[in-house]
Amino acid sequence: MERALTFLAERLNAAGAGLGHQDMATHAFRAVADAGIDRGLHETYVRLAPENRIWQAIGRAGRPMADWMVMPKSELVGSPLYAEWFAPQGFHGVMAAPILARENLSGVVVAFCSKSRRDFAESDLDLLSGFAPHLGRAVWLRLERERFLAELNADRQILDDTEDAVLLLDNELQVIHANAAATALLDRGDGLALRHRRLVARHPDDDARLQAVLHPTPRLGQPAPGDFAVVRRPEHRPLLIKAIPMNPPGANGPLSRAGWVVRISDPERRHKPDPAVLQRLFGLTPAEAAVVSEMLPPRSEDEAARHRGIAKATFRAQLHAAYGKLGINGRDELVHLLASYGFR
Repeated sequence: MERALTFLAERLNAAGAGLGHQDMATHAFRAVADAGIDRGLHETYVRLAPENRIWQAIGRAGRPMADWMVMPKSELVGSPLYAEWFAPQGFHGVMAAPILARENLSGVVVAFCSKSRRDFAESDLDLLSGFAPHLGRAVWLRLERERFLAELNADRQILDDTEDAVLLLDNELQVIHANAAATALLDRGDGLALRHRRLVARHPDDDARLQAVLHPTPRLGQPAPGDFAVVRRPEHRPLLIKAIPMNPPGANGPLSRAGWVVRISDPERRHKPDPAVLQRLFGLTPAEAAVVSEMLPPRSEDEAARHRGIAKATFRAQLHAAYGKLGINGRDELVHLLASYGFR
């Protein structure tokens, strides 16, 4: 962008040129690129920018303007901005054209003339406005990239702080990001691996189930999006894997490329079952899943009912309904079943 501004300044016979944007609500200013401008005076400009009426006028009108169109030259020359920023650089006049406008953000390309030239002409303003759309596109792309990277870093930080392993897969089912826990698990080759950037289970039977979860079909008996796969591991409890479809209509931002979020729960690190997991895994109602989760760590029905804050009769009815769905007959069998999935 600096080369483009240098070329523009030469075409306009300008002493300097710059790109920047200002928040029209707070008047906070940010320089993007410049040519022929003393960067040592940048903080001075940031401090004085709120009184720069030409920025405000362009932000409101959205059209190219010169200083003489906004204020008398005598008023500009008498301002602190002129005394502390224009004069030290030999600038006398300024013109500007809008390059982007988003909510309160007013972006402009500016050109400054020297005192020897006096003021810019209308033809100079036309030339400047002709360059503005191209420079605006460049600034927009830079801002989008910065926003994308900031959001991506924030998303990755959230994922890395998550105890469970999490993978983002694109619509071709290739891994585009693995958080810290997932990277460690894959590096160990612990039941799962990457093959040509695709997530696979090392055991063929487990991989068939995993791929069915990642390739859901409407046929009877096939899993729906969000179903679980269980992946066995030598000498360890199995992994519990849930695939969540992404990309709702209108999705954008860093995660917009993700077709699936794959969450891998490592039972070696789990202390208590999540009722939502139990509900999906065993086909329980929310109430049944909640009372089942209360049985770990192993408790009596009385203790679990008190902890849940419901009547013992209600608790027992919900719990025994869950036993029927699980095909078990009591607490000890329930604890054993949950332990087989790593819950304790």
